[in-house]
Amino acid sequence: MSDVVIRRAEPGDAPVLAALRRRFKVEEDGDGAPPDGDVPQGGDVPWGGDVPPDGDVPQGEERFLAECGEWLRTRLAGPWRAWLAVT
Repeated sequence: MSDVVIRRAEPGDAPVLAALRRRFKVEEDGDGAPPDGDVPQGGDVPWGGDVPPDGDVPQGEERFLAECGEWLRTRLAGPWRAWLAVT
């Protein structure tokens, strides 16, 4: 059994965290989009980028990873604190 190290997430962890978020959303919703009723109209959203007024959330994997990764990178470089368990 390997040791687990708990450490603070850094901006460089954003791509891996974005991929985990995408995987979670695809498994939860089947398509990567937030569940019905969970789509804010405009404004900042946790899956990356801003939601346009029509509520269209980016669902393509490449676009999702780019937008969510940048969203996470910005927050991890600033006010957010997140912790990772690394084996």
